Amino acid sequence: NITRYQGDIPTGEVIAMATRQGHWKKTGWHSCTSPTRGWLLEFPEEATSNAVATAQDLRVASTAVINMMAYRDESAGADGFQHVGQGALYWSIVKSILIVVFIALVGIVVLLICRRKGVDKKLRRFCFRLEQVIMPKRPAKVRQPALNPTY
Repeated sequence: NITRYQGDIPTGEVIAMATRQGHWKKTGWHSCTSPTRGWLLEFPEEATSNAVATAQDLRVASTAVINMMAYRDESAGADGFQHVGQGALYWSIVKSILIVVFIALVGIVVLLICRRKGVDKKLRRFCFRLEQVIMPKRPAKVRQPALNPTY
């Protein structure tokens, strides 16, 4: 049941009731068999209205909570805890470290090849020429100020 709270105190008013239909484990509800498997979500009469369901509607929020609960239930272990996240977390860290090391090695190899071929000197000369062309030049004649300062 999903109930309403007033601050930290439950009011006891039921907003939605979720009932599991059928018996399955993990992702077993995906298979199309009889009887129907899934979650039945019911709203009490006072919670239902003819208004259009928006994001602020408690029915929409309740449905989202039940969907997240069902998704989380798929990967829960026999003890009820999530163990899938630990392996994924460690693999993500190892994968990030391997990517950084690979990029560093590729950068070092490219740098060594450029130094051997003399490309670094050519690139330096190209960049200085590009700077001379693009950047503003110093004026050839410095203008004198219109009014000389007096002290």
